[in-house]
Amino acid sequence: MTMVRVIDGKRYDTDKATEVATWTNGFDKTAFKYQEKTLYRTSRGNWFVSYDSGPIFDSIFHAAKNLHFEHSNIEPMDADTARKLLEKWNSVGQLEEYFPGSTVEA
Repeated sequence: MTMVRVIDGKRYDTDKATEVATWTNGFDKTAFKYQEKTLYRTSRGNWFVSYDSGPIFDSIFHAAKNLHFEHSNIEPMDADTARKLLEKWNSVGQLEEYFPGSTVEA
């Protein structure tokens, strides 16, 4: 799904940026508890994450009329936050590709 958002004069577009890594909580996309986060890098080196979730997370659910409005959003972040996100998601290959030298053998 394409998402575009302008934040502080910068245009973030999921179709024009490079998809770096994706995390999901394991639920089906139609599930009430579904969550997906995708990390992107723009051609200018800026980082952002897109969010998509089912109605239980951050979206509007009107039970009386059984209306469901899918929630999606874009959030810019600095490089250090992007690196930490890759660590959290255990995206080792992407971590080493985009942040070379940031890891050492234990």
